[in-house]
Amino acid sequence: MKNKYFRKLIAILLCVSFLIPLSSKSFAAESATPILGKSTTTVHEMKLWAKSRNANQLFIDLAPLYYSVSVKRGVDPAVTYTQSAKETNFLRFGGVLDASYFNPCGLKTTAGGGDKDASAHTRFKSWEEGITAQVDHLALYAGANGYPKTDTPDPRHFDTICGKAPMVEDLGGRWAPSKNYGIEVVELMKELYTFPYSTVKRISGTSRFETSALINKNANVDSDIAVISNGHSFPDSIAASILAGNLNAHLLLSDPGRVTGEIANRINTGTISTVYLVGGNNLPASYVDTLSSKGIEVKYLKGKSRYDTAVKVAEEDSSKDIVFLANGVLFPDALSIAGVAKMKNANLLFTDGKTLNEDVMNIIKDASEVYLVGGDNSVSKEIENKIRNVVSSVSRISGKTRYETSVQIANNYYSNPEYVLLASGEDFADALSGTALANKLNAPIVLSKKTQAPNELISYLKYKKINTLYILGGNGSVGSAVERQVKSVLDV
Repeated sequence: MKNKYFRKLIAILLCVSFLIPLSSKSFAAESATPILGKSTTTVHEMKLWAKSRNANQLFIDLAPLYYSVSVKRGVDPAVTYTQSAKETNFLRFGGVLDASYFNPCGLKTTAGGGDKDASAHTRFKSWEEGITAQVDHLALYAGANGYPKTDTPDPRHFDTICGKAPMVEDLGGRWAPSKNYGIEVVELMKELYTFPYSTVKRISGTSRFETSALINKNANVDSDIAVISNGHSFPDSIAASILAGNLNAHLLLSDPGRVTGEIANRINTGTISTVYLVGGNNLPASYVDTLSSKGIEVKYLKGKSRYDTAVKVAEEDSSKDIVFLANGVLFPDALSIAGVAKMKNANLLFTDGKTLNEDVMNIIKDASEVYLVGGDNSVSKEIENKIRNVVSSVSRISGKTRYETSVQIANNYYSNPEYVLLASGEDFADALSGTALANKLNAPIVLSKKTQAPNELISYLKYKKINTLYILGGNGSVGSAVERQVKSVLDV
């Protein structure tokens, strides 16, 4: 696997670099580890490494913050995290600083001073501010675009050091007096890279409703609005997932004729003020009466057909002018794009593949961009030509199979995801429930066969540095053989 072999090659090269004797010239001439660039690690790997070194629990807990601040500013978080470990002894400190300084790397004040002078070190207001200062100082040394900055908490953001240390090895004699400083940071990076950078977690229950409840627990949505739809009807439930994303609401799947435990538990918390019922056959009439008796406002969004119901959801927010159009009879393409709709602030509408509902067309006419999801068999060429007559920007997202289409969507809209959700391409329930978690994690949903991971999926995972891959559903949806395949690719 490319990722596995590439990481091993890095480790070998780093090992070899330390066998090269130092000369009077800069070590950067012999070895080069960039400070700037895409991440070479993940939060999962960072935490495993920190735990192996008996780091302060705070250092472990702050790994996501080190990662996010670094990536946002174009600095490799592997550099930030290992440098902080070196400077603060994994936040165990031991010198003149302690955690109250929120100083992750011993940054001095503008005036500076001695290492044993506590007043010479900057006190930051929070860990986010302190880590931001560290990252900005690294980016300045590396000569990042837009640096020096005027809006930075870095107290020693001097333009005279801009671009003086583009490589980690160059930090020796600059960030710290020791010529070996940068080399020692690289040594820690080499150690970091020996840990697995991904983890695979399965979220599954004994039924689609229990799995949905567990996924929602992981998503941890905080809202006083619940959107409920029939868990056996994929068009209504996908439309409901779009509405839930728009409203940042709970998405709850109902089992017609009964009240599921998750719905009852959510309502009984007493925190729900509004319930949307999307589509038909949602809840027993008696339970709807119970909702009203509790003072909960009940709103119905139901059309004459699945196509009309999606229109009703779209009409709830008339400000959107982007439309994804997917097949409303075949579920896979719609599932793969559902999470993207929230991110793009777009509507998701349906077609039977050959014709367009008049109300669907009316919304499309007002759109600035329309994306057709799936090949000609999912959304016909005739429909595409009809839309091109009224909308200037029309694109198609498709692959040869439902699995390839899901990967195309992941590549198009999630350039470097930390998280990926994997669900069955043969049934809709688990992927549908996953939209809430996908929205929270800004993660793509990719599809798999039950017994074998498609080649498109394997290729996708080879070239992505994923922190966590979530498998949605039990072995009856995504089998253990697929789990073993993806774990092998991710070197877990």
